[in-house]
Amino acid sequence: MAQLLADRYAEPLSITEIANMVGISTRRLQVGFQRLYGVSPGTYRLNLRLQRAHEELLAASPDTTVADIAARCGFVNGGRFSRAYRVRYGTTPSVTLHG
Repeated sequence: MAQLLADRYAEPLSITEIANMVGISTRRLQVGFQRLYGVSPGTYRLNLRLQRAHEELLAASPDTTVADIAARCGFVNGGRFSRAYRVRYGTTPSVTLHG
């Protein structure tokens, strides 16, 4: 389950779709993730997306934009991405990108 989310972290998959892909109920998926990782599948995927975005921001060329990286990492709303990023890393994505 975790590998599926890691491999397809940027795709807009619902919890139901993920559960169907691995052949279990949504409830079992949610309970299993909570038991194994201490978070819901949605939070786990958000954390993956934020981590990948952070890595990309740190390694980006000067002509890369925050919006480009956010979109590649599965964020469709720039404001929500910026807020979640700030909560996780204590700074804005643009500060990370531009140093």
